[in-house]
Amino acid sequence: MPEDIDDLISKLVEDVVRSAVGREGSKHVLEVSSEEEFSRLISSNKFVVACFYKNECPACKSYIPTFESVSKEFKDAALFIKVNTKNLKSVSKRYNVVAIPTTMVFADGNEVSRYEGSMSDVKLTTLLIASGLKHPQSRVE
Repeated sequence: MPEDIDDLISKLVEDVVRSAVGREGSKHVLEVSSEEEFSRLISSNKFVVACFYKNECPACKSYIPTFESVSKEFKDAALFIKVNTKNLKSVSKRYNVVAIPTTMVFADGNEVSRYEGSMSDVKLTTLLIASGLKHPQSRVE
């Protein structure tokens, strides 16, 4: 019975977040469905920002809208992807993801930075700029 209540609460939280963010948020973030796809994406894009998460994780649920919002700002600078650790255990293991959410930035196929836990939009933006991504509002060439 408590599992049913937890599932109901999770669904309600997802619905509220989805309504607040709108369906547009996921347009800029690609959900990775296989280890092969993950490898192809990080090796064929200059910058990839990956969010490792699990649907059942409350911290992940609160962070995903921030991740999606920031992805809109940096849509021309990097590819943003989500990796469900429950579905892609092999990728999580390969990159030693031990906490969720974990945000990783890849440049030319190599990990350049990592942050474990939720972040504000300002902190995520700072991490991305420190990792070499150019902010769209930056006037420095």
